[in-house]
Amino acid sequence: MIIFSERGKKVFLLLLGCAFLAGLFQDVFLLSLALVIAGFILYDYKRGKDAAKKLNELVRFNSKNIKEVLVAGKKKKIEVSCEVDTNLLVNLSSPLKQVKLKPTRLRKGKQSLEVLLASDVCGSYTQDKIKAEVLGWRKLTRKEEDIFFHVELKVFPRVMVALVQAALYLLQGGRGGAGEVAVAFKGAGTEYADTREYVPGDSLHHIDWKATARQGKLMVKEFFLEAGQGAHIIYDTRATGPLSQDKLATRFLNMCLGVVQEGYPVGVSVHDGEKILLHVQDRAGREVLKMAMGYLLHGREVFLEDMDSLIDPLTSMRIRRFLNKVKEEAVQKFLEFEAKVIQEKLGKP
Repeated sequence: MIIFSERGKKVFLLLLGCAFLAGLFQDVFLLSLALVIAGFILYDYKRGKDAAKKLNELVRFNSKNIKEVLVAGKKKKIEVSCEVDTNLLVNLSSPLKQVKLKPTRLRKGKQSLEVLLASDVCGSYTQDKIKAEVLGWRKLTRKEEDIFFHVELKVFPRVMVALVQAALYLLQGGRGGAGEVAVAFKGAGTEYADTREYVPGDSLHHIDWKATARQGKLMVKEFFLEAGQGAHIIYDTRATGPLSQDKLATRFLNMCLGVVQEGYPVGVSVHDGEKILLHVQDRAGREVLKMAMGYLLHGREVFLEDMDSLIDPLTSMRIRRFLNKVKEEAVQKFLEFEAKVIQEKLGKP
């Protein structure tokens, strides 16, 4: 079956017009013209068909096997050299939207082909061929054929990077949480900081009368600003689609890590709109961070066994052991939390 290009469709319409007029007016010239056009089309098709049969020999890549690991949202470009032994134009396209080729048109000679790998959603993606389209001698017809080109792509969720960063922080003995860092901001509060000389605009309620009597001038008290209450992070798991879920989980863990690194007390609540899945407060920051990590490890698919492709093997082994331990501890704590919730409900009328 002949498949026409855009140019070929116009030429074919011209052929039909010449054939129709030749039959209508019994014109030998128009009949000869129609036969010439038909010959051009058939020769164009034969050249393209013959080249398509030997396409895997005519188009040669220095590497036809790509195996890569990426983090969702990131891109990676791979250079592949290519040699084309046909004068016909070859158009390439990938069956996977995660794999893009540039340039998409190959001409005779040696050239470089860029394979761009990218995906917003985690998962495993595989293709064994790329689609090729050979245009005929005068680009009137096109013939489709496949070229063997194996691509194996594994995409980690974004939350994997956040888990690795949190694990490294905990393994390196990071400190933080629940009152371990003093708050040194001054302002409205109840905890006494110091006494200073009165400045116009200060509240008369804060005058330190004993210090005023001793110094012989107005003195006022200052208090620590009540900014050391810490943070309580609420994580609503009702995100639609794997992409939104991955982004939300990553932001949740990064926020937990950031608060713990600053040394502020932190609490975490996780809910799905109907019930509370996790509620932690009045705990050390490191413990809260581990429970947040454990929840994500327990509830999401994370490829811990392939972590070597992201970081060096020694560090990867330490992190895998640590995360597996965190996951096991989290499962036990989640069961204890659910049992506690059930007991509280049973105790109510």
